[in-house]
Amino acid sequence: MTIDNEMNKKGSDKMESRSEISTSVASLISTEFGVRRDIIRPEAKLIDDLGLDSIDLCDALVRLEGMTGKPFPLERFRGVVTVDDFVEQASKIVLDPSNPTESHR
Repeated sequence: MTIDNEMNKKGSDKMESRSEISTSVASLISTEFGVRRDIIRPEAKLIDDLGLDSIDLCDALVRLEGMTGKPFPLERFRGVVTVDDFVEQASKIVLDPSNPTESHR
């Protein structure tokens, strides 16, 4: 099952708080990239600890765009090292009311 289907099935495709974004990011990393959920912690390094690579991170951004309808520009994620760094940048995008969804672009 893909993350999009899993999120829609649970009815939690809306990410309206940092906590919900964190949960969605952890679910995405676990489901799409086969990372054990118990090691996905805020301080975990995406590449060194979780074994993701730059292509995985780009794929995660594309998936988040699909889930939220908001653009996730790659340049906003340069320098991101940990899960918490990733969630922080994603939260800034998702929770920013001035950031339009794809349908309003």
